[in-house]
Amino acid sequence: MQPLASVLGVVLLVVVLLVVPMAAVDLDVTPQDVERALSIARSRDSERARFHAAYIRHLDTASIEKVEVVTEYRRVVLMAEERARKGDRMFGYSVSLATQAVGPWKRRVSVVARLRFHPQNNYVTVPGVDISLDGNASALIGVLREPVLSLPSSDPGDRLPVLGAVVEGVFDAEAVGPGVREFAIRVDHREIARVRFDLDEID
Repeated sequence: MQPLASVLGVVLLVVVLLVVPMAAVDLDVTPQDVERALSIARSRDSERARFHAAYIRHLDTASIEKVEVVTEYRRVVLMAEERARKGDRMFGYSVSLATQAVGPWKRRVSVVARLRFHPQNNYVTVPGVDISLDGNASALIGVLREPVLSLPSSDPGDRLPVLGAVVEGVFDAEAVGPGVREFAIRVDHREIARVRFDLDEID
């Protein structure tokens, strides 16, 4: 028979595991989290690349270049990097500016796919591309679609071919939940890929 202290120790461990949440997508990004994200954006290229790598899947197929997750926390890093490229380095040092900028994305997580279309396609705009969470369609808030156009020709009247698209499925982060989640990408209702992300491995 096990000593009482040993039994109590096991019970206490189980209770702690049940109560303390595992690492996962941060639903409540604090000012301290924002400062930490800004410090990543200010770091060296190699450190920033290492940070982003956990959020990206390079499929490199005929239809899809890559798929990535953008959490609220990572969006702060991306915003600060983009502002720095445009010459606005003050943003990368201002928790208040970054908090305000990321406000519309509070408790949101996005799955972004960079698509390629056949060069002889007849698209005049982005076709019906959808990104859905397997097993929980109601988690989707909306889909943003941005065309990738070819360079203009010498004739201003020529139509710019749609070479691809950047498509962002925006989800309710709480509804998505922690753990491994699978997302399906469809073009004109035809599934072209499924991608899994372990949301316990990212912030």
